[in-house]
Amino acid sequence: MLQFGQWAAVIATTTGVVVMAGWITDLAPLTRIVPAFVTMKFNTALWIALDGSALLFRLGSKRAIAGVIALALASAVTRS
Repeated sequence: MLQFGQWAAVIATTTGVVVMAGWITDLAPLTRIVPAFVTMKFNTALWIALDGSALLFRLGSKRAIAGVIALALASAVTRS
């Protein structure tokens, strides 16, 4: 059974991927989490998906990959 952190990581990754798919396919309903909310932008969805993936790797046995993802995210944030 999955732990809370694993569930959070799966939900974050899935949400990010679905929103990015909505932007790529130009399906507006997929770019919103709740219909009354504003759309989630593509770069936000990308960061959420990468954060969820890093958390999954960190909780699993692939901690080195999580470190690489975290380093890439940190460098991207500091450059903007």
